Amino acid sequence: MKNVLLLNADLYESQTTEYLISAYERGAQSAGHSCRRLPIGKMVFNPNSQFRNRTNAQAEPDLEKALKALQWAQHIVVFCPVFEHYIPTKVNGFFDCLFGSESIFFQNNQHLRSNFYGKSARIVSILDQKLFELWLRDGNSNFMTIKKSRFERCLINPVHSNTLGELHKINNKYSEKWMLKMEKFGQQAV
Repeated sequence: MKNVLLLNADLYESQTTEYLISAYERGAQSAGHSCRRLPIGKMVFNPNSQFRNRTNAQAEPDLEKALKALQWAQHIVVFCPVFEHYIPTKVNGFFDCLFGSESIFFQNNQHLRSNFYGKSARIVSILDQKLFELWLRDGNSNFMTIKKSRFERCLINPVHSNTLGELHKINNKYSEKWMLKMEKFGQQAV
């Protein structure tokens, strides 16, 4: 059994993202895995990492809670809508703060480094219509930067990814197909 952290990187906490998270969580819990949810949109922190490389940096309270949740987790799943030209600043700042190269915090004279060796992850990218068309053509999503420059660099391995598009409604065959896949991934905690 694994500890699974479900990161909701949808700042608007839309119905489609909740649908996928719930399906993954349902599958994971049915297999006996422990799940925690962490909604990035509800966290309060400064996404600007300009001052984080100082020698006595303290993590902001919500980032400290997130770091503890990440340390607890054996498997991390990120659910995020991806827009054509950007990753939302708060979401990007979250990953910069906790997975960036200078992400070192001090707590009770103890270093907390962003080294997550032994953990696995999955990134579920939910693309808008235009970006989904580009992805079908080019096979690229801007969330792959999170996979390569954050997760893999912090020794998270393996990092699986799924790219979904046209998930405008949750009551159609396409959505049902992905709900079943999320449940299956949750059962396996992959």
